[in-house]
Amino acid sequence: MTGQDTGPAPEVPQALHHSVRNSLIDRECTYTLESDQLSAEAKGGADRIPYADISSVQLIGYAGSGSRQFQARLKRRGGKPVKIRSHHYVSLGNFEDRTQTYAPFIRELCVRVADRSPDSVFVRGSTALWILWLIVCLLVAFVAILAVSTATLPGAPSWPAFLVLFGAVPLIWREARKGPKTRFDPRSPPQDLLGAD
Repeated sequence: MTGQDTGPAPEVPQALHHSVRNSLIDRECTYTLESDQLSAEAKGGADRIPYADISSVQLIGYAGSGSRQFQARLKRRGGKPVKIRSHHYVSLGNFEDRTQTYAPFIRELCVRVADRSPDSVFVRGSTALWILWLIVCLLVAFVAILAVSTATLPGAPSWPAFLVLFGAVPLIWREARKGPKTRFDPRSPPQDLLGAD
């Protein structure tokens, strides 16, 4: 008797990878989502972080060199936090956009952490960064008021300086209005903090 045809074999999900060098002082690291842990391999060593050991995932976005960049910060129980960024450091002021691998990687990471560490906290934004932008916003407003009130005095700033000052206002306001950190659903992470699909 011949074996019965049971149809096509179920698809085995491919491991997701994201390779990035965060900054000048870091080495390029390849992150891999394995069945029960996050693997981080760089020249000179590897780190294995069980999903169950991750206590929080924080997603932020910030103005970078030429484009918006993104970062996931993972806190773990009994270990140093891990930062995974969307843009790869090439040289001073030169970053390569790797959101094509970053976005699906972080999306799946959130789901796996939520499945294996149900008490984990998932947050978007940063209260400290928001406060910093508010301070910058207030400083720019103060300088703008000072510049306008002294515009007619000898030695006052030239119009190009005013244009630079007021040109920065939309960027500063955009960042400041995002507010402090808030929670998000790990099964539907905020697209605006992931970048590419």
